[in-house]
Amino acid sequence: MHISYIRLVLTMKLRICNRYGRKVSRRCAKNINVKKQSFNAKRRPADQYAVGQQVLVLASNEGKSKKLLSTFSGPYINVQTLPHNRYVVKDLPGTHRSQKFNR
Repeated sequence: MHISYIRLVLTMKLRICNRYGRKVSRRCAKNINVKKQSFNAKRRPADQYAVGQQVLVLASNEGKSKKLLSTFSGPYINVQTLPHNRYVVKDLPGTHRSQKFNR
């Protein structure tokens, strides 16, 4: 076969692949955006607590029967706000429930 013929065939195949590749990438980007919007529609932003505000902490009842235990423990005072919706809390003055929680 002649080299110019092979070069012509390869360039034609490359153009076809590029055309379909662009179509596929646009379709994938569209699907990603649709799925992202669907996922985020079911979510709500996390609650924000100010320093000094009283908060309840979800109780950690691992290894215990949960039938008679409460779901939350507290109230505690928010001492410090950390990044990514985390808080340092401590007991109210005059109470001695437990150690600090990092939430």
